[in-house]
Amino acid sequence: MIYYITLIALYVLGFYNVYSDNKKYITRLLVLALCWLVLHDGLRWETATDWTNYYRFFVGCLQLNLDNIYFEKGYVFSNVLVRYLTDDYTVYLLLHAACVYTLIGITLKKYAAYPLLSLALFYALMLGYLGMNRQYITLAIAFFSIRFIIERQLYPFIACMIIGMLFHNSAIIFAMAYFLTKPFKRIIYIVVLAVFFLISMSGIIRMLPLELFYIAGSDMGDKMDTYNYLGNESISMASQLMGIMKRMIWIVIVLIYYDAFKKVENFALFFNLYFIALCLYLLFNNTPLQVIVARGILSLNLFEIMIMPMILFVFKDNETRKICFAGFVVYGFMIMLKAINTYVEVNGEDIFNPYRCVLFE
Repeated sequence: MIYYITLIALYVLGFYNVYSDNKKYITRLLVLALCWLVLHDGLRWETATDWTNYYRFFVGCLQLNLDNIYFEKGYVFSNVLVRYLTDDYTVYLLLHAACVYTLIGITLKKYAAYPLLSLALFYALMLGYLGMNRQYITLAIAFFSIRFIIERQLYPFIACMIIGMLFHNSAIIFAMAYFLTKPFKRIIYIVVLAVFFLISMSGIIRMLPLELFYIAGSDMGDKMDTYNYLGNESISMASQLMGIMKRMIWIVIVLIYYDAFKKVENFALFFNLYFIALCLYLLFNNTPLQVIVARGILSLNLFEIMIMPMILFVFKDNETRKICFAGFVVYGFMIMLKAINTYVEVNGEDIFNPYRCVLFE
């Protein structure tokens, strides 16, 4: 129930954001919403993904041989630092959530067409990943780093990528963002999409021998064996097409009204990042790499929350904007419910319901 209430409240704030010019009040509401999300994520207990692994690591990190720990050095250091001060895992979760939402909030305030609406979309699209502590902080750092791309500050951007990699290796994928600030011709996007779609439907990538991945190291090869084992059954063509269509909705709308979108500030960067995420999804769809690529492109796919509000910014007709907003609401609830239900379908366990709060344990 808490998820529905939170998303509804965020959408209400987002609706106000779209139709209000009171920037000072919007900023206050944004801070209030961010504080709620910090408490929402930080006070959870035995709720969301990867709970057991991260909780056990925090509790025992001072006694473990950290040289043999798989987790990245930055995440290890953050746990050890907090663990020296307290054995209360909630303190760590609150600090973690505060860092994530501070970085997200600052970036939305500065660059989002409608910050509160983007925050609502962030909650809907990312709830299913809640609990992936390392990746959450990394994508927040990557999201924050767009200011250095826009302002063409290479060294601060590199510093962000290095810090991000200290928490999750997927940060390296975001490094390409620095070179994607210019828009391409519409026909180029269409041709690239068509090529990647044909490759996806052909199944060529799935035919590659897994032994190739051992070239990148034994760890990568072992991971691919695992992913291949877990996802050995081929996904139906209908399911593949539905997944592709979901991700292409906003791409198609943008390409139809491309000339209007090009006039929106920073559109090219945000669209290129989301476009690259779609292409990588197409390329590795229904292959052993699908799971690892889906995790890796999260920081790119996140820019969906910047593209969608731009549609309201471009369309000036009031009725059209209301229809689009209603579509965003339905879309957000569908994505959130699907993410939650996926764990029930795959593992037979609902890791989100009921939401458990440490205050009531």
